[in-house]
Amino acid sequence: MSLAGADRVDGVQLRALLRTIFRARTRARRTLGRSGKPRGLVFLIVVYAIMGGLTGLIANFVGDVFTFAIVVGGMSMFLAGMTMVAESSALLFNAEEHDILGHRPIGPRTLLLARALSLYGLTLLLTLSLNLIPFISGLWAPGARPWFPLAHLLVIALLSLFCSGAVVFVYVVLTRLVGRERFDSMASWFQLGVSITFILGSQIVPRMIERVNGFHLSPERPWLMILPPAWFAALETLLAGSPQASELPHLLPMAAAGLAATVALGYAAVVRLSGDYARRLASLSETPVKLRPEPEIAHAKRGGIARAFRPAWDALMRAWMPDPVERAAFRLTTAYMRRDRDVRMRLYPSFASYLVFPIIAAIDPQRMAIMPLLTIVMGAMLPASSMMTLKTSTHFMAGEVFRYTPLAGTAALFHGVRKATLLFMALPVLLISGTLLLAVLHDRTWLIAIVPAVVLLPTFSLIEGLVGDYLPLSQPPQMGRQGAINIGLYLMSVLLVGGLSAAGWFAHRMGWFGILIGVELAVVVALHLTLLRGIRVRKLAPLE
Repeated sequence: MSLAGADRVDGVQLRALLRTIFRARTRARRTLGRSGKPRGLVFLIVVYAIMGGLTGLIANFVGDVFTFAIVVGGMSMFLAGMTMVAESSALLFNAEEHDILGHRPIGPRTLLLARALSLYGLTLLLTLSLNLIPFISGLWAPGARPWFPLAHLLVIALLSLFCSGAVVFVYVVLTRLVGRERFDSMASWFQLGVSITFILGSQIVPRMIERVNGFHLSPERPWLMILPPAWFAALETLLAGSPQASELPHLLPMAAAGLAATVALGYAAVVRLSGDYARRLASLSETPVKLRPEPEIAHAKRGGIARAFRPAWDALMRAWMPDPVERAAFRLTTAYMRRDRDVRMRLYPSFASYLVFPIIAAIDPQRMAIMPLLTIVMGAMLPASSMMTLKTSTHFMAGEVFRYTPLAGTAALFHGVRKATLLFMALPVLLISGTLLLAVLHDRTWLIAIVPAVVLLPTFSLIEGLVGDYLPLSQPPQMGRQGAINIGLYLMSVLLVGGLSAAGWFAHRMGWFGILIGVELAVVVALHLTLLRGIRVRKLAPLE
């Protein structure tokens, strides 16, 4: 391929890449002798369709098409955006795929466009499933025209393109601004920031609407110009609404901003910055080599404090985990949590909710009593979701080593990973979020009500050990799996923790709180011991 050809998009290669990426991300694979079925994406589509149906009911309560469009668009941007952020690492920066494609004559623009379109396809699929009911229910919004479904379809497609284009653009900019050694950590913290932004936006915008005027939001509000959902809501209002003449000077600039931002992000990423992406993708599959420091320099860098506490730390770990296999799994997990880019980019967004809910409690004092409950819901989800996430790795083929190691079962591996997630993820975020909540809460009645839910948290982290053999880092990434894990565990946590908190609140009001806690402790201890035994006696299934 000539140098001039590297600057254009090859249509034949683009179609081949898209087909290959789609098959690789959705087809069933055989992993460690077991057949894997890509159910995560189907589960996400079904759950999003149900949630979209509930969201579409607001068409009977909003004041106009603009308010309906901004709520539905914000919901679409939040849910699809969170899944997109979770999947972007595997879709955009897969070093394993680069080992196959890197030596082939594929231009950087063609490669980046194929990756970006695959991300856009996932985003569009999720937003369309979320909007199946709103396509029709929007016709009941005041001022909606008969062709509203077609206009809504166009706007949702543009909104999905904006979301995926924004993620691709920011990642490609990072490849230019940040060196190889810092790119992994910067990309992980960027995902955390995006997750916080999405969650804050989804929580704050509806509260602003209610405070302004019931459930009606006028496009004349100046602060709407900085909200991307308002840009596309303005476009939808112009296409299929009945805007007033006084609203047109505000709707036109917002709609133009949405169109311009979508085009500019795609052009800048695919056309202007594709060369930087190709170079960085090649460097990600390489191991950076650092000069070995002199012995005395290395000795000084380790620090006297670390050396002083090392024996105590090792003794504590041996007392907590006497099984050497368990300690090895613990160390392996912590190493991946600190150093592996793909694992960090799927784990770190989980921290966002713990930072956001205390912030919302400070912003919205009228609803802040419920924030401890939401925080505990996320706390119940974090260990289990982290353990499910840690079953997946781009290095999944190395997981064969667990099958050839003389292990009678997977209990030691399971508990090593579990204790790493409890110590380095669940405990820090619960301490941080609890401190923030105590600082902003004035009515602390709910803190007593959530005690029954807190008692259940250690036992809730054992659930993953009962679903087949738990082998860390042994499954290949599959499209939609991470989002399905987060959504499924969140719904389970809401039902379980919400029910326990309601029971705790009722028992506190009736004076039965001590009896409830005593009965729950007895049940939880018996359940915990039963689950531990079930995990311990499970044998490692042989290779088929």
